[in-house]
Amino acid sequence: MGQWLHDPRVRKMMKRQAFICLLLILLAAGMVYFLQSFSHQALSQVAMETVEDRMHLTVENVIRQIELYDRQKKAQYDAKLERNANMLKAYPGNAAAFVQEWLQGQGTGSEDMPVHVLLQRQDGTEVWKNYPGDEQPEAAAEYRLVRKDGLQIWFFVPQAVIDDAVKDEIYAYIHNQTYDKNDYVWVNEVLDYDGGDQYAIRRIHPNLKDTEGCYLSTNLEDSAGAHPYESELAGIREKGEIFQGYYFQNLSDGKMAKKYSYAKLY
Repeated sequence: MGQWLHDPRVRKMMKRQAFICLLLILLAAGMVYFLQSFSHQALSQVAMETVEDRMHLTVENVIRQIELYDRQKKAQYDAKLERNANMLKAYPGNAAAFVQEWLQGQGTGSEDMPVHVLLQRQDGTEVWKNYPGDEQPEAAAEYRLVRKDGLQIWFFVPQAVIDDAVKDEIYAYIHNQTYDKNDYVWVNEVLDYDGGDQYAIRRIHPNLKDTEGCYLSTNLEDSAGAHPYESELAGIREKGEIFQGYYFQNLSDGKMAKKYSYAKLY
């Protein structure tokens, strides 16, 4: 046996086999490391795609809610304008008296559903109105025209009034929503798509309610030196949406942490 082990050919073969075994072990270890690394990367990728999908769905739901409020408000205003116009048509007395006494007595300039009223002569000369400014009924979101007693009586609601009502609704909606995983929704109004200081206003932010109404700047840096507002603006300007990561204050404990956001232009 000892002589066999001292045989150079045997020793050479054993060394070759040992080398092959070592190589296979190294290959196996490398494969395990590769599979673990690949699995981690794949799982991380899947996790990020899940987060992005969840955020995208949340934002889309908010947009659908905005559009629902808009339809509801327009329907409410439309019904009220129709009632006012029909009452005027059926009113036996003077049209000017009806508008000035009845509508003015309803407090139409301050109620939850304000209706703007304009009395004109047939030549377009203004007789009376219950609102300031120079809104034109033809440009209003909703309007009704009744001709009576030689007058044109316009009942209308400017789009800005409907927009403000919808903004109030969505403000309350977003602040009253709760989401899992430390999520929340906020709204910035872009004023200047070229960026810079005061490029936008923070309109709704449940995490930083005291800063609502403040101007935002694309020059703002997070704790890692990135410019999240700048990249967000570039994303919505180029593609209408963006998913990105940056460092921001946690909603739950106020600490700075890596955050991920999905922003969409609406």
